[in-house]
Amino acid sequence: MHMNVAPHLLTEDRAEYERVLDDALSTAHARPELAGVGTRLTVAQLRAMTLNATALVTPRPRASTTTS
Repeated sequence: MHMNVAPHLLTEDRAEYERVLDDALSTAHARPELAGVGTRLTVAQLRAMTLNATALVTPRPRASTTTS
């Protein structure tokens, strides 16, 4: 799945973003604070929701503050 909802995320970074997301979801069972992952929503549902919210969960580049 290729996302197009985060224009500030560089094209070359999108595959890595998805890889990190998949890694976090696949290892959630090993992290106590994420123990409930997959009990209410499936991992596929969580992945889809996160990809759809990419613009909200990734930092935007800071605007440069140059003065003349």
